[in-house]
Amino acid sequence: MVHHVHENVVIQPDIQVRFLIYEDNSLLITNHWHNSLEILYIKYGKMDVWVNDNLYHLAKDDYIIINSRDIHMTKCLEASVIQLLQIPYTILEAKIPGIDYMRFEPDFCNDNNKKIFISAQITKLLSELGEIYEANEIGYPLKFTSVLFNLLFLLVKDCRIDISSTVKIKNDIHRKRLMLIIDYVKEHYAEPITLKNAAALVSLNQEYFCRFFKKNMGTTFLDYLNEERMSHIYRDVIDTNNSITQILDTHGFTNYKLFIRMFREKYGCTPIKKRKQSTSFSSQTI
Repeated sequence: MVHHVHENVVIQPDIQVRFLIYEDNSLLITNHWHNSLEILYIKYGKMDVWVNDNLYHLAKDDYIIINSRDIHMTKCLEASVIQLLQIPYTILEAKIPGIDYMRFEPDFCNDNNKKIFISAQITKLLSELGEIYEANEIGYPLKFTSVLFNLLFLLVKDCRIDISSTVKIKNDIHRKRLMLIIDYVKEHYAEPITLKNAAALVSLNQEYFCRFFKKNMGTTFLDYLNEERMSHIYRDVIDTNNSITQILDTHGFTNYKLFIRMFREKYGCTPIKKRKQSTSFSSQTI
């Protein structure tokens, strides 16, 4: 039996959501999922976001809505400031009847003028949330929650797509399989994992598993596994003084030449140079 290790969203008790503004410098957060509705808003910089198998390029003042249980991955392309909002599913269930059969997609509207208007409203509300949070005035949770509920109302009114029971059942089957694989990899990434292991986990033959994974994740299973290992390696490269070989050994990456090639492709430099760049960035932002 696989123990699910999907991201645990810890809310802030005073506002009942998770909200933070953070600085990022090329950190890759590999595929994960959670029940909360997530909205990322770019205050400064650039970020690539993969949701299910779709890639979105975000720049300053752009945002993206990630629906509950959508599998997603993010990577900042330069020094960036990101605003993160995660709304627990318990709040959505309590305030929005029928939420199980809804998705929020701001871009689905065919009227381009209306789409631009809706997007501007969402951007304005997200910006207000950040300003209220940073001002931290006495009683700020009241004002924050008021704007948050305005945002949810806008999503339900203008950005809602209703999902049929048939589509939901099909989506749930695919997601359940993918979640099992993702959770297993996150828990065991430093160990040897074969295609046979992964396929058996979701009771598929290897050939079908490869097609299923590539179709739904937009990458091969082996590339995904290496991405997961790379994300942990990257954190140790910038956060520790451990040797590169020691870091690779810790995180189960046995092919040194492949690692160097992948690292150069992703970050445009060697691990040692990236470590120096990260130290410089940290010093500038203190």
